[in-house]
Amino acid sequence: EQCQILLESTGEKREKALVHIYSATGARPEAICDLQLKHVESYQDGFMKLVLYVGHSHEMITFLHSEAVKALNEYLEWRKVRGEKLTSESYVFRANTLWSNQKMSLSVMENVMSRLWKSSGITRNKIGHNYDISSIRGFRKRFDTVLEMNPEVSMGATQYLMDHAGYLSGKHYRRPTTEQIFESYKNAVKELMIDDSLRKDYEFEQKQKEFEKIETQKDVRIKELERRAERTEKLLMTLMQKLES
Repeated sequence: EQCQILLESTGEKREKALVHIYSATGARPEAICDLQLKHVESYQDGFMKLVLYVGHSHEMITFLHSEAVKALNEYLEWRKVRGEKLTSESYVFRANTLWSNQKMSLSVMENVMSRLWKSSGITRNKIGHNYDISSIRGFRKRFDTVLEMNPEVSMGATQYLMDHAGYLSGKHYRRPTTEQIFESYKNAVKELMIDDSLRKDYEFEQKQKEFEKIETQKDVRIKELERRAERTEKLLMTLMQKLES
């Protein structure tokens, strides 16, 4: 509900894209600041794959579901309409200087998100120098909660997608494959999405795909049984012919 309020409180495509990316990935802000378009690519079923911390010891992948993909594409298209030439080297979120390929700094990123929370009217309680809901890391806590409370997401996938340094270190020998990470991520998409109507549409699509998969498996099974019956019938006819002769 708070994510919905944040989105409704701004008309800026950049802020909307930020909310969606943080909600969909739970990424640390420094990882999003460094993200370039060459680290973003289309993946299966309308998802996008992101590569974070490229070149670092704990380089990792994560994904964006269709709702977040739409918000990101709208933001990038808005930049192109304004005359910016996007290349593979362009930063996904750049400094607010037209036609410069400078990444948005961490301090600017935090200020942008902090202003968004203030303008939303959502009440946050201050504890010491911090708020009970962090302007960026609050999304990370939400992401972690969604993954950990989902029995279809393995602990290994949760640790990986949360970018826990100990799990991603070279000393850790159990690291899931890209496909395993993707399958786990898909299992959490319904809870990660923000728009209720899109969530229902996604759930319906997944049920439809599961139904089609089951029907396909049934068809394959029926054809296999038919082939076996045909072979058995031919074998019996051969035996009968031998007995008659």
